[in-house]
Amino acid sequence: MLAAPRPPTQRDLARGVHRAALARLTPPLSVLDRGRLAGVRGHGAGAWLAALPTAGIAGTRLSVPLMRAAARLWLGVPPVATHARLRCVCGADVDPHGAHFLGDCPERAPGRTRRHSRILYLVRDALVASPEWTDVVLERAVDTDADAGAHGVRFDVRAARVGSGAQTWGDVSVAATPSPKFLARVAAEPSVAASAVRREAKKVAKYGHRLPPADPPWAFTPLVWESHGRVGPATADFLRTALGGGGRRTALDALRLNISVTIWRYNARFVLEGFSSCISVEERNSSAADGGPPKQATFS
Repeated sequence: MLAAPRPPTQRDLARGVHRAALARLTPPLSVLDRGRLAGVRGHGAGAWLAALPTAGIAGTRLSVPLMRAAARLWLGVPPVATHARLRCVCGADVDPHGAHFLGDCPERAPGRTRRHSRILYLVRDALVASPEWTDVVLERAVDTDADAGAHGVRFDVRAARVGSGAQTWGDVSVAATPSPKFLARVAAEPSVAASAVRREAKKVAKYGHRLPPADPPWAFTPLVWESHGRVGPATADFLRTALGGGGRRTALDALRLNISVTIWRYNARFVLEGFSSCISVEERNSSAADGGPPKQATFS
């Protein structure tokens, strides 16, 4: 006897409406806007919006300026109001949305390092708190192919399964969705986390074969998020199996939320700090003609 069909849920009924609305919205958008829209619609990107603000260094509260900048970035609104053509101190032209600061700006490198460390510590803390993992260590080098003279490689995190003792090594990264290297592909395939998939594959190609033989076998997993918060598919699969089983879904959800808040806190910082150090192209040309130094842009 055939089972009765499942009645449609509200999500099932609304899916067609949402797809039609997206189809009407997308064509007039620029490649940058389509890439941003794809990024914020992706798996895990919007978790930060559900965070209850908690105080402290490890809290989820965003200051008013950071929250305003993050919300404007999320909605596709320029983070600051300016009508001047702007140039970053690194020499690159800056678009009104500040995508340059979320991508390849070398001036944001120290901030990207701090963001990387924060995400790494969150992953470590989640593994330490899980009863399924033990022997969790950070940034440990492993000597591979010593006889061939190869240098050891340094992974971000290592942990062992309690039941089997099998070790998993991971490496954390945030892929820049607005980067010119990824943007066209992201815009063309909005349902695919293109920049995260590419970064995950790059991590596996770099590190996967460097693990020495062991019994039980060691494994490598990429831990990749996109700059708008979307989680890479291989990363999502690992986290779901590593932390989501045995009634521990709450721990997995907390990790996703905290990493999402971290990413958007740094997004807001990147654009606010980047715009504050920009130079107005018109003012710079005028100052150069007068023999004076270039002027920083001002915003309202």
